[in-house]
Formats: sequence, C-alpha cells, structure tokens
Amino acid sequence: EYSMGKAKQNTATKFVATEADAILDLCFHSKQEMEDLIAPFSNAREGVTSEQRLGHNFPLDSAMTVPPITPTVIEMQEYFKQAIKRGMRYLIAYVSGDWHTRSHEQRHALFFVNAKYKADVERLWSEMSDKDQKKVTSLLSTMGYDPHVHIDEFQAYLFTEKSNLFGLKTLPRDPLK
Repeated sequence: EYSMGKAKQNTATKFVATEADAILDLCFHSKQEMEDLIAPFSNAREGVTSEQRLGHNFPLDSAMTVPPITPTVIEMQEYFKQAIKRGMRYLIAYVSGDWHTRSHEQRHALFFVNAKYKADVERLWSEMSDKDQKKVTSLLSTMGYDPHVHIDEFQAYLFTEKSNLFGLKTLPRDPLK
C-alpha cells in the first residue's frame, strides 16, 4: 500500500512536510514567489525552460549541488539542509489552490521515495507494447522532457490527466488503486 503521509501545517512559513514519505511539500502564494525561490534549483537540475513551470520536484540532495551564487540560493540551501536533517528527501512545490499540479508533483515524489510504487510503475511500463511506449515517449519528447525522466513523467501524467492523453487503447492500472 502507498501513502502520501500525514501533512503537518506550519503556518509561519506555509510549509507542509509529509514526514511519512520524506516529502517536503511547499505551497506558495504565487507563481512568481515559487519561481524566485525554487526555479534556480529546477533549472540547475533540468535546464532552463522558456515558460514558467506550474510546479517543481527534485531530490533535496540535488539542491545542495547548485552553486551558492545568490543570497536566495544560499538561504534556500540552508532551509533544505534543515529539511534533510529532519529526514526529508524530496521536494515538491506548487501554487496554493492548484491541487491538480500538487497531485502531479506528488506522483513524482512517490516515484522517488517509494521503491514498491516505482517498481510497480516500471513493471507497468515494461508490460506495455513497444508501439504504446513509442507513443508515450514521442509525446513526452515533444513536450520537452529528457528521455531519462520519461517513465517518471509518464506515470505522473497518466495518473493525473485525462485517460486519453497518450492515445493508449489499453491503460495500465493505477498501482495506488
């Protein structure tokens, strides 16, 4: 069984930590605030995009490899160090009220922190026909995703978007259900 954990609210910082799965869940007041604080880390990991991201996700330890070139990066790295000390391993970020993006980002986190879920998703992927895998990878490549994240993006979109997104005749079963 999979769990996104019990959320705890710290109203002073608008910080939610799902401790059970080691997910640092950051909810921002605005897209600009999220971009200012989190985009430098996503950009370092995934590259700069032409559009603002709707949400962010990455392993917290990867944030420590970003060169501390601005006061914001230094401040956020200190914040992330404290989260890592509390057992957090993965970050998701989204704008308050955008529960769809939160759900998508949670799937990325679950794929990273829950080995059973990841294995189930990888099994679903391996059971798909080559033709269906090519449909998925073609769309994800068109969307700008690097091939090394295709399976992770596939599961996040498959289980949070309309069922016809990838044009698959037979949809894999959601391992969470």
